[in-house]
Amino acid sequence: MRTHRRRATTVALLALLAGALGLTACQPAKAGDGTTAGTAGASCWGIKQEHPDSASGTYWLWTARLDRPEQFYCDMVTDGGGWVLVGRGRNGWTWHPDGQGSAVAVRTAVDGPDAFAPAALPTDTIDGLLGGADLSTEVDGIRLERSLTPTGSTRQDVRLFPRLRSWKWSFEAGQLLDHVRIDGRTYQGSNTRDTSAGVPDQTVNQLSNRNDQRRIFTSAWEGHDWQMGFSFGASVSGGSSSDTNHLWTAGSEGNPIPFTRVWIRPRLANQAAGYAPIPSTGFAAEAKPRTLEDRNRAMPWGVVGYDH
Repeated sequence: MRTHRRRATTVALLALLAGALGLTACQPAKAGDGTTAGTAGASCWGIKQEHPDSASGTYWLWTARLDRPEQFYCDMVTDGGGWVLVGRGRNGWTWHPDGQGSAVAVRTAVDGPDAFAPAALPTDTIDGLLGGADLSTEVDGIRLERSLTPTGSTRQDVRLFPRLRSWKWSFEAGQLLDHVRIDGRTYQGSNTRDTSAGVPDQTVNQLSNRNDQRRIFTSAWEGHDWQMGFSFGASVSGGSSSDTNHLWTAGSEGNPIPFTRVWIRPRLANQAAGYAPIPSTGFAAEAKPRTLEDRNRAMPWGVVGYDH
């Protein structure tokens, strides 16, 4: 009898605590809502279409191009919602095809100083999120959300519409763009290395010689201590090397590198995901092929041997 009373008291206390914190009982997962691996959506957009009340946060996504359901951060508000975060950071981007940092960092530290160290998803994961679609035909392009002020209170909306058919992180290589849209205004042509300059095979660039907040240059520069990112033009001020400033500069060189978030919005409907539902017993194990690593690995100093 005493045990039952203790349980009842515990339940009552938990209920009171939940009420004080404004929490409600968990709603059961629904097909395609992305709240569990078993109810993964095909895209953030697919989840938003099927479950319009979905708020921004972490969701499970799965397409025929992804090995298994994985968690990603979705923006369910901007321009109707349905955006998936594929990278974020301030200075120090590497533009490596295998991404940067970890997928966990991309989805958990999504804004502010905790997200300043760049983290980006691998190329094959982003291709998986696109579901094999032609990147150049994606109607929403690649969305860059760049901080305009030291506190990050004001953001710039940039949409890049690449000519490439598949994802490439090599922004500094000068990928050709069909057009760019900055805060609603469209500029024809340009490239991802430096929107104010030209690159081979570029025939038009309406952002040429614009050295203001519309400029984006991603290549390394000695003035930035060779740090890379989505740099602004020379007319933008307010940068510093502070750990909390959304606009980074090494010193007083100007052209700050803003904290930037990179989003895509594949419009994959949940019912057209192209995968088989997970059976209750799970899938049979599949061995992954052995491959050589193509990234440098940090090794401790010492004598090599059996115990290395």
